[in-house]
Amino acid sequence: MRLGLIAVARRGEAGAREICYGTTSRFLDLFNLSGLDDLPRLVDAK
Repeated sequence: MRLGLIAVARRGEAGAREICYGTTSRFLDLFNLSGLDDLPRLVDAK
């Protein structure tokens, strides 16, 4: 978060600690991606 690569996408309902993070446009620019579909799939990494 400090580097601006991820940001809070949404928080859980009141009283819940759930936090979902998402990538930022800076993340995409830094890694020269046009979208998240350009990232390798976990299956491809094995």
